[in-house]
Amino acid sequence: MGLEFPFRLRGDDGVIRVSVTRNEEPARWGWRLLGLDVPLEHIVGFPVVEATVDYPGEGYAAVMGWCRSCATR
Repeated sequence: MGLEFPFRLRGDDGVIRVSVTRNEEPARWGWRLLGLDVPLEHIVGFPVVEATVDYPGEGYAAVMGWCRSCATR
């Protein structure tokens, strides 16, 4: 499943692309780093969420952040 969220920032258009897939390789996605006392084979099937941001800004013009409270301003 993939979604796209277009946005406009500082006069330039960008897009956020988000995908959700089934986790078939828990080791690949760093589950051991969480320190969970769960065998990796029990994590198979959990969701993996990936997001990319395409935006033409460079350097300081590319700095951005999102927060829930900022969205209501």
